[in-house]
Amino acid sequence: MALPVALRVGPGYLCLSRAQYDTLYAAPLSAARLRELYGFPAEMAGRLDWRSVAVVLPEFLRRTGLAYCDFLALWRSGHVLFENGASRQDGNTHPDEHADAHGFPHCPPCCADDYVLHFPEASSVDDALARLAVFIRLWRSLHCLPGAGYGFAELSDICAVLGLTAGGKPNPGFIAQLAAFQILRDDWSLALGVDDTAPDGASAADRTRLLGLWPAPGTRPSAGRSTTCWRGSKTVPNASTPRGGARAASRATGRRNS
Repeated sequence: MALPVALRVGPGYLCLSRAQYDTLYAAPLSAARLRELYGFPAEMAGRLDWRSVAVVLPEFLRRTGLAYCDFLALWRSGHVLFENGASRQDGNTHPDEHADAHGFPHCPPCCADDYVLHFPEASSVDDALARLAVFIRLWRSLHCLPGAGYGFAELSDICAVLGLTAGGKPNPGFIAQLAAFQILRDDWSLALGVDDTAPDGASAADRTRLLGLWPAPGTRPSAGRSTTCWRGSKTVPNASTPRGGARAASRATGRRNS
């Protein structure tokens, strides 16, 4: 399902400026811009490459503005796969009795400097840090909307289905799709329809049923996911176009002007 939302409406509805859209969502980040997003004025931070500093847990938290509980939610979402690299280097797969293997403790660690982000499947550290930076900023931006305070796991599913990236690069059409998704939810008061019983390995659209309206390219939404949407215990029929499309444009314009 693809709902028509103009580019001029999409960013404004999601509390994004055109500059934010152009920098974060329309084209890949340059090396210099990525470094600046993490607050480093130069390639070297003292005697170390800035990347070596940014992946140390306390520095990563400070430079992304995340609380430790939010960091854990980010890690568990799996949007960008990472693990505790320090445990790989010293052979200690359980650096803390309350941590998962190659993982992070459930509470803020006493020796936080011993924890280092390692990206086992990323093509490069720059690629992983760029994806994290964009994802975290999107998560924070959406919290300006009353109905878009998504957790990292929910947002990861949304990004997977709506296509935050395409072919490893930013998808310029993602923000329009996300705005359409949010307008649909806001105008119809739709819940996400999260299925807490979904098995491990379930697709994002199976875990978050409303996303079944946006099938993968070349596929059709399954009847179980797309024929009804959830609003509490009631069901409402799907709509090809959300109510209040003109109101959405007006609200987005109002946000840009405020």
